[in-house]
Amino acid sequence: MNFPKKIGLLVTITLLATICAAQEAPKGIDGSRGLAKFTDWMLANPISRNSAANGCWSPDTKSAPTDAELDTMLKTALLPGSAHMLTPSHFVVIRDFAEQKKILSGMDGMVSPGTVAILVLADALRDKEHHKEAYNDWYQQMYYGILDAGYSLGYLNLAAISMGYRTHCYAFLNIPVNGKVDFSNGGKFSLIQGNNWDVAKYLSSKDGSVKFVHTVGAESMGKQGPVSKDIAADGDLTLLAIMVIGKIDQGKVDAVSSATNAMRPQNFNFWDPQDGKSYGNVGGLPSIDKPDAISGATEKK
Repeated sequence: MNFPKKIGLLVTITLLATICAAQEAPKGIDGSRGLAKFTDWMLANPISRNSAANGCWSPDTKSAPTDAELDTMLKTALLPGSAHMLTPSHFVVIRDFAEQKKILSGMDGMVSPGTVAILVLADALRDKEHHKEAYNDWYQQMYYGILDAGYSLGYLNLAAISMGYRTHCYAFLNIPVNGKVDFSNGGKFSLIQGNNWDVAKYLSSKDGSVKFVHTVGAESMGKQGPVSKDIAADGDLTLLAIMVIGKIDQGKVDAVSSATNAMRPQNFNFWDPQDGKSYGNVGGLPSIDKPDAISGATEKK
């Protein structure tokens, strides 16, 4: 990110405080809903804060976030700065259950009628010959779009959780490549440099009446350039991940089984700790033996 660390920290703190103050907090957080209370809740609920497991989504269509809630989440997600304004992320919300299943290869339990799937896309990743917009004959291919998309996705995740929803991020790229789904290709940079992902269908409205527009900054295009430029989303944006947002089916799934069983190692260190000895992670997984504040359930080990 191209802004000082102190400013970035201030933006993050202000953002989270605003989210928690403005929205209904998840059950288990007391009425003050400040930044400290939100982080306390996150740390105290190792199960409920974790990525939702497949097959646990509520089928009730009312469990999906409303358009107004999504508007808040997505505006929050797009608050972080991007490299010279040239790599802003782009999100596309899909409510249609059949389309959600199709995008995620039809696998059972990954979505439900009570979820929305959000396509996470980025610009400036493709080789020039695969990028439709020339930016006034100027184009700089950068991998910063990946970093910026990840940054925005983190904000989206926090915003969704702060509003009482659960999330699951599928990264990445399960949309068919040349008509076929190939899970072995995940993570290969070559796939985001070309035009391999068939997302054109989702870069205009379902009825085809509106073609989506992506706004890119023009800070580095020369002093004579505009402050921003609108380009067609189709032909320029690349899919990176899919975020599913919804609520857990409380009547059928308990708190433990509703969370993924992914490892959460404490991978952080202090290079020069205040006490000269507490350097952080020394390996291994933490032991979580206290219950969730919400459910009273302890995490599976």
